[in-house]
Amino acid sequence: MKSFSNNILQDIYIRDLKINDAVLIIDLIISEYGENYCDKEFYDINVLKYYLLKISEKKEGIWKGAFFKNQLIGQMFVIIRHNTFFVKLTILKNEFRNRGIINRLGNEMVRSHYDFKNSKIRCCYAFVDRNNQSILYILKKFRFYSVGSTPYHESDKNYIIFARILFDFKQKLISPYSKLIGKIKKTICETNILRSFKIEKSQDMHVLNRNNNDIKIIKLKQNFPFKYQILINNKLCAEFIENEYNKSWYDFQFFYNLTLKSKYSILTTIVDFFKNTKGINALSIPTHVNDNTLQKYLIKENLNYYAFLPFYYGQEDAILLGLSKIKLKKTKAIS
Repeated sequence: MKSFSNNILQDIYIRDLKINDAVLIIDLIISEYGENYCDKEFYDINVLKYYLLKISEKKEGIWKGAFFKNQLIGQMFVIIRHNTFFVKLTILKNEFRNRGIINRLGNEMVRSHYDFKNSKIRCCYAFVDRNNQSILYILKKFRFYSVGSTPYHESDKNYIIFARILFDFKQKLISPYSKLIGKIKKTICETNILRSFKIEKSQDMHVLNRNNNDIKIIKLKQNFPFKYQILINNKLCAEFIENEYNKSWYDFQFFYNLTLKSKYSILTTIVDFFKNTKGINALSIPTHVNDNTLQKYLIKENLNYYAFLPFYYGQEDAILLGLSKIKLKKTKAIS
């Protein structure tokens, strides 16, 4: 490791990354990982430009870079979805590690233009390849803790889910939710997860009654990310995202307070569609922590419990259920 004096370290500066920095980001990834970085999407310059454009135009994330002599030596990137932060990419050149640069990047993220404390954001997540030891070290340093994992999308690949509750919300051991399925509640309590204040019920929205089986799944025409929309009687009711690089469907969400019958029909359609779609190996469906009825239905559809997600929807917790086509030697299912 090179030795750097304090004066040289003071020459390191941090700024927002822009669209014209996309090539520098790819060069940084290649310099540290070659062609072996686990999230292949970040080798695609069009994907990087897509994210950077969303940040600059819609403020849907923060992407900071650390520079030394005009060379990008480190970067940190988070996106914002449904009032939650997701760490997407964190890299620092090996010779600059253990110098406090990652801390500086993290502090600059918090001091960014985004108004954290007046927003509904309560938690930050990171979905990390279990073999990415450098990122695991950084997350633990920032007091992230594991809350579960995702379904396997390849025989040796899935993601460990890390969470960090933000700021000074009063933390306590999660209280047992009365409606949780027994084995799910036991798993959560055994992980000793820290949870903040009580759940606030969301306001009732328009209830869409379903009278027939006219359900359509439409794949939107956009390069990245691929998005599917589910329509009942030509009305948009739900959507989910496809990551072709990780052979996964995720981030499923309903758009209305639908009847149970409608929800069941949509979920059955998606599960059947997943089973019959080639090239997609993992399906992840988050549900409200107290939506016991929907959880039981999904488990009957052979989905398994994967994670407890505190503040996944801003101020509301979620349970992650999922399904994998990958046959492992040992799998645990909840019955």
